Amino acid sequence: MESRPEVTRRHIQTIGEASARLRDVLIEHEDFKVVIKRYDQADALFYCDPPYVEHEQLYGGDGGGFGMQDHRELAALLNSIKGKAAVSYYPCELLDELYPAPHWRRETKQWHSVLTNTVAAPGAEFARTELLLLNYDAPGQQSLFPCT
Repeated sequence: MESRPEVTRRHIQTIGEASARLRDVLIEHEDFKVVIKRYDQADALFYCDPPYVEHEQLYGGDGGGFGMQDHRELAALLNSIKGKAAVSYYPCELLDELYPAPHWRRETKQWHSVLTNTVAAPGAEFARTELLLLNYDAPGQQSLFPCT
């Protein structure tokens, strides 16, 4: 078992590695339509993590105003870009319509979690599947979930 100083040292090293890796990354917090149109070009990569379909309420009230029409508009825009896109969701039938194969590649990862912040079922375990939609192939890259 690692001591507290060893854990701290490892975390500090991780921050440095993440900082180096993100040196040329631009992170925006603006309407997706504005950002994608502003930066779309062949060498751009857009990572989008919208509220998950039928889970919008988990993002605060009305999902921050992100609804079914926004899911459709995001998909329409991403289906027309010059750049690359990666989009996170939970699997659902609508996504097969919005992000059709073979234009969109799918990767899934099963996650197991334990609820710790709930009164209803403290310690309850649940599994969920994360879906990553990609409009590109990464040569030599086996998976975006390397621990699978």
